[in-house]
Parts: sequence; C-alpha cells; structure tokens
Amino acid sequence: MPISLLLPAILILLLITRQDLAERSVSWFLFPLLAALGAGLCWMELRSARTLILNILVNAAFLLLQFGLLKFWFRWRTGKVAFIDHAIGKGDLLFLLASCCFFSPANFILFYLLSLLFSLLLHLTLGKWSVVYGNHGNVPLAGLQAACLILTLAIFAVKGIPTTVDLWKPSN
Repeated sequence: MPISLLLPAILILLLITRQDLAERSVSWFLFPLLAALGAGLCWMELRSARTLILNILVNAAFLLLQFGLLKFWFRWRTGKVAFIDHAIGKGDLLFLLASCCFFSPANFILFYLLSLLFSLLLHLTLGKWSVVYGNHGNVPLAGLQAACLILTLAIFAVKGIPTTVDLWKPSN
C-alpha cells in the first residue's frame, strides 16, 4: 500500500472522526477526497480500471440493497417514507459510499459488518461519557466507522495484505 496515498487517507479519516464526534456533522468535500484516495490505493494494487470499477459498483450495489431494505423496514415500522436524517444521516451514507472505493466486495462486506459492530460497541461504552463523546443523543456513525477504517487500513498495510483481493495472504 503506497504511503503517499495512505497517509492523506488516514488524515481525512481522522478529520471525519473528529468532526463527527464533536459536531455530529462532517464537511461534505471530505467524502469525494476520501473516495479518490481509496480508488487511488486500489488502483495501485490492482492496476486494472475494469476490476476497480467493478469492485466499486458491486460494493455500491450492496449498499443500495441495504438502504433499500432499511427504507422498507423504516416505512413498515413507522409509516414514514423519509429515513435519511431520521434513522441515518447523509454523512453516514456519503462515508459508506466513499469507503466502497477501498475494498474488494468480500472485504467491503466484512469491513461494513465489523465497522457497525465496532461503532455499536464504542457507542455503548463512550456514550456514557459526555465529556469525551458529546451529549447529542445520536450515534456518530460516519466518525466511528472512519476510526474503524483507519484501524483496518493500518492492519492491512502492516500485514502487507491488499484490500482489493479476497485472499488474506501477504502480496509478493
């Protein structure tokens, strides 16, 4: 993983984490920058525009399926159609779309599930300390998932495992 793209990606992820934890909002322009850096990292590993685009489209289709099911569930439970900014924020959606650019489909699904678990556990523990976490009453999902993405990228980089390949063995 090239450090010239990894460090700026980690810096943007730190900014997203800080902004979301402190203010429960994130500057929108950070998401396209993050997506571009993620696509750049994957391009450096894959060297195939076709595979990169296919990975991003499959990951985005997975998210569309998830949010379609969430919209159906929200409408069934509450009778309301709008769930964005009620059940999930726009920043959360933008973060997940940007994170599509970092992974192969299997690695993305694994990241998605583990980052939700990571966010839930952190929210349950940090939510009790308003000094550290704020007193907003909602979950800073994009910020917590950004922190999880930092950890994930660091582990993959240290272990020498590409994020774009579903086989978890160091690249040669």
